[in-house]
Amino acid sequence: MSTRQSRCLLVSGAVHIDAPWGAFARITSGSSDEQINHAFEGYLRGRGAFVHEHENRHIQQLLAYPALFLRGLREFQWSLAALKDFRERKEVTYNPHTLEAMALDPTSPDVIALRQSYHETVRRYEVGSEPSGAIRWGDPTGLKDVVRKRHFSEAKLLEAESLAVQYSVALKRGAKRPFRTWALQHGANPSPIDDLVTLTAVNLPRHVAETAILRAVPVFAWHAFHTTWPTTSFLNFLQYFTTQMDIALLVDAPPENLFPMVGALRFSDRFRAHCPLIDEDGVRDLVEHRTPVSDPYLQFDYDPSTWRSMIEAEPQYPLSVPGLARCAPRRWPDPLDFIDPDPSIFAHLQIEYPATSYLIRVNADDDPRKRLRGTFRRWMPRVAWRPADVDVWRAGLIQLEVAQALLANMYAQALTPEAMLGGAVEHTCWHTACPIYPTGISRYWDAIPADYAACEYLTNLGPLLNHTADRGVLRRTEVANHSFHKNGGAET
Repeated sequence: MSTRQSRCLLVSGAVHIDAPWGAFARITSGSSDEQINHAFEGYLRGRGAFVHEHENRHIQQLLAYPALFLRGLREFQWSLAALKDFRERKEVTYNPHTLEAMALDPTSPDVIALRQSYHETVRRYEVGSEPSGAIRWGDPTGLKDVVRKRHFSEAKLLEAESLAVQYSVALKRGAKRPFRTWALQHGANPSPIDDLVTLTAVNLPRHVAETAILRAVPVFAWHAFHTTWPTTSFLNFLQYFTTQMDIALLVDAPPENLFPMVGALRFSDRFRAHCPLIDEDGVRDLVEHRTPVSDPYLQFDYDPSTWRSMIEAEPQYPLSVPGLARCAPRRWPDPLDFIDPDPSIFAHLQIEYPATSYLIRVNADDDPRKRLRGTFRRWMPRVAWRPADVDVWRAGLIQLEVAQALLANMYAQALTPEAMLGGAVEHTCWHTACPIYPTGISRYWDAIPADYAACEYLTNLGPLLNHTADRGVLRRTEVANHSFHKNGGAET
């Protein structure tokens, strides 16, 4: 998951896909809607099938892993909290003549709380392996003698798990290429798997370590994301299998044995002494009162009551309804779907685990002639849990994405590495004449039309954010308040 995609997916359950310009060479800015729709649908069935499967796999993760669903609930809450705080602010000044980031007062309690919570969820751990093969992370003093160092985060582990599942399916479909070659062929970044292989191949041939990691990642991730500290849990499992056991044993172990092997470790007395099971009241406390900064180390049980407790604590979250649906009889996800997936698994994902919406756009950066700037489609899948009024549903999801962009850009200051080192803020929109372009407030907004006046972000600026851009000042407009109801729409 890219940073931009993970934000949309976790907050609104929407999947955003960038398509390369070369896949639409026959489409021009004057093409009809029917021609453009046909081209997009053909792309998702052909060259874009890999990306479509990959992103839908993240929806399955979100609706199968309690820790990830909890993070989605929280980011939904933080987005609405940022929206409420921003609406109540008066004027926010910025310099319209520079590309520096517009920022709120960093000493504001609301800004501090939201920034700390947001960054804790995207925290990167420096991890290294010693000559003995032992894994070390966290304490910088314990990393002095490691021979190999890499960085890991929740998002990177989710990417590794999704790639491992896709590769497992590809092998069953007849793929012959090694993992790295296969990933690069499909335009995927192999580093989430490659970095884990590098850490574990200290005393093993690399091809053996790679096979072991590809088999271990889905089962490690399943158990790790059933705890409140997924990255810590994952690294604990990796540490145990590289020091207390022979990780090469995972190469030949039957798939049905992998899940209980790690489960025995997670439910052992020693592990539970540090990471006890959480009850329903504890789950509600996590949603209603805790933050990632204050979370204790706990693990979730498998039963549907865990999910119902989270959903009942935040029923307005867009994926709460499908979350309840998956608790129904025969809808509970089977761990073997992750560890030993059926070759037909991706054919069922869009039915069993659909996104709330799909936004597919042509990547303007790959279009030197700029013919397709402003070409995108937002599709709403027809599923049983979607409200009948699709326009209200669409409006609610768009407004949630506006709120999340506000959270990321203004409160969390989720800047690019270049900007964090003092460089210019990365603008992802090319409409320099737009009145909000200098603010940087809409960075990573994907639905960019050919004419900025039709932009959904700009048209929502006054009604939703309660401000308008005016010569270096975001001025408060004092329009009617908005509230999100259970169907995800917005009421004025």
